[in-house]
Amino acid sequence: MPALAELDKVSHTKVFADAIAESAGKTINGVVRVASDPVGTITGIPAGVGTDSTNVSALDPWLSLFYMTTGRNLAGMLTNDTQQISRLEALRLYTEGAAWFSFDDRLTGSFVEGKYADLAVLSDDYLTVADQRIRKIESVLTMLGGKVVHASGPFSNLLKN
Repeated sequence: MPALAELDKVSHTKVFADAIAESAGKTINGVVRVASDPVGTITGIPAGVGTDSTNVSALDPWLSLFYMTTGRNLAGMLTNDTQQISRLEALRLYTEGAAWFSFDDRLTGSFVEGKYADLAVLSDDYLTVADQRIRKIESVLTMLGGKVVHASGPFSNLLKN
């Protein structure tokens, strides 16, 4: 696995590290894969999260957030017992971090004046719900550009056909 000193060399570039536990220490397509600093807190290297699961299933960020915070896969099996992170760290990686990697951080990724203010009202409170409920969270109201694009339950009357 690369030493922290080696990672420090790339922290000032647009090169990024991909934290995938099962391939830690390997260089694949010129990208060093590390598992020792999943949120960039030690090295200061920008970190973000995304998924390629759309190749085999629907995009569901809650499954990724469940995995990052519990170390458990969809079946509930503990497969990543050494890399769990806090719910806030996971959310930050999925929002601010992902926006940085897609070069969209000037407009998205956080609630800051001047950025887009799209929002979702969730079925559960992500920060306090039981671990097993994280993967079941759904949006009951989603707004993009000030327009309702999804509404269910108590908000279903807001969706205009």
